[in-house]
Amino acid sequence: MRNKGETGVEYNHLYNLKPSDYMYPGEDNAFNLIRKVPLWDKLMNEYWGFVISSNELPNAQADYYRVTEKSCKHVHDIFELAKARLDIQQDIPLFIKPDFDFNACAYGGGSPFIIIHSSFVKNCSDEELLFILGHELGHIKGEHLIGKRMVIMLSDLIGKTSSVGALISSGLILPLYDWMRMMEFSADRAGAIAAGSPDNALQGVQLLLGVHDKLAHVHVTQEDLLTQHESYQTELENPISKLLITLELLTSSHPWSVDRIYEMNKWKESGEFEKLIAEKAQRSEAKGD
Repeated sequence: MRNKGETGVEYNHLYNLKPSDYMYPGEDNAFNLIRKVPLWDKLMNEYWGFVISSNELPNAQADYYRVTEKSCKHVHDIFELAKARLDIQQDIPLFIKPDFDFNACAYGGGSPFIIIHSSFVKNCSDEELLFILGHELGHIKGEHLIGKRMVIMLSDLIGKTSSVGALISSGLILPLYDWMRMMEFSADRAGAIAAGSPDNALQGVQLLLGVHDKLAHVHVTQEDLLTQHESYQTELENPISKLLITLELLTSSHPWSVDRIYEMNKWKESGEFEKLIAEKAQRSEAKGD
C-alpha cells in the first residue's frame, strides 16, 4: 500500500522521526518538568511494567484476539504501515476488542500494546484506520502512557483526600491534565503522519463526533465543524460561559473534538506537515521503499 501525502511525496517509511518533530507546542516543556520528579522514570516504568505484565496484558490475551498476518492480514498490514511511517521498529501487540463503541487505547510502559474496538475495524476506511492506529502509536512513541497513568492515579488519590488536601493538590493536578490534552494534539499529528495527510486525519477525528459517510442522512463537512469551532469561541467571549466551559475542561483528559479539528487544520495550513514529510521521506524514496 502506498499513499501520496500533500507534499506529493509517496512514503511507506519515514526515517529518524522523533516525537519532537511533530510535538504540539508546550508539551515538551510540561513533560520535562514532570521528569524532574526524583526517580520518575525508574519508579513509573517498573511499577507500570509490573501492572501491565501481571494484569492488563493477560486480560487482553484472554478476552480479545490478537492481530497477526494470519488472523487478520488486512489490519495487520495497515498497522505495519502505520508503524513504518512513524519509524517504529518495536514489536507492539495489537488486539481487537469486540465492541460497538468507537474507541482505541494504548497500554504499557516499556512493553506497550494497543486495543482497538471492532467498530473501527468494521466501519473505517484504510486511511481512517491508519489515523486511529497512528494516534495510539503516537502516544507510545511520545512516551505518554506512564504520564497519563500518573495523572489518573493522582486524581484518584485526591478524590479520597479531604477538601483542603484536594485544594492543595489541585495545583499539581490541573497542569497535568493540561499536559494530557497537549498529548492528544501531538498524537493526532502522529495519526496524520500514519494516515498520509492531515486531511485523512481530519476524517479520522470526525469519527469521534459520530460523523461517518456510512450514516444515512448525515452530511457534516470539515468546514461545518470549523464553523462550529468559531461559534463556540465567540460564545467564550461571554465571561460566564468561559468560566463554565473552563471549569468543565479542567479535569478532562481529552480536548473538545472541534478543538482537535481546528488544531489539525491549523497544522495543515502551517505547512509543517509537508516540510516534515519531505525531510524524513527522502531516504525512503532514495531506497525505493
